[in-house]
Amino acid sequence: MKNITNPNAIDDIKLIIFDVDGVLTDGKKTYDTKGQKISKSFGDLDFTAIKILQSFGFKVVWLSGDEVVNEPLAVIKSIPFYCTRLSDGSNQDKILLLPSILNFFSLSKEQVWFVGDDIFDLNIIRNVGFSSCPANASFLVKREVDLVHNSKSGESVASEILELLFDHHQFRDVNIPSILENQNKEGQRNKK
Repeated sequence: MKNITNPNAIDDIKLIIFDVDGVLTDGKKTYDTKGQKISKSFGDLDFTAIKILQSFGFKVVWLSGDEVVNEPLAVIKSIPFYCTRLSDGSNQDKILLLPSILNFFSLSKEQVWFVGDDIFDLNIIRNVGFSSCPANASFLVKREVDLVHNSKSGESVASEILELLFDHHQFRDVNIPSILENQNKEGQRNKK
């Protein structure tokens, strides 16, 4: 892992924004015969890591252009979802959504950690307090982030963030009953 040049930069982090595809997934998608996305692969350890981060008071957001797979999954997982796709099918730059996210959470950009993997993430990477990317991200992204993870996309990037924040803030334990309660609520939403 690339050393964090300024470990104190994560002191004030309150919100972690994940680009989804290529960060929480390996970037591969399954399509039907009409060219529609029908599935992706996520790691359960990352979902658990997100629940633990939330239990410690960190806010977590998904920022993606995929309303077909990512948005419904975010709803089931109780993760706020911001969509970059416009009604005409085009995508807007992720940086354009940052002000509304900051406003919603009453935070400053210095309190945001963004995790991305591709050139479409560069503008937001350049405008937050801390940034990181998976080990197999675009070389253009690796040159600009504050941290390159050991993990590749879809291979526990969120878990690695949890470990870094857990150690940095010297958290002692995880509230398993609270996390299990959230897990059970998710299961109930899945049955609806």
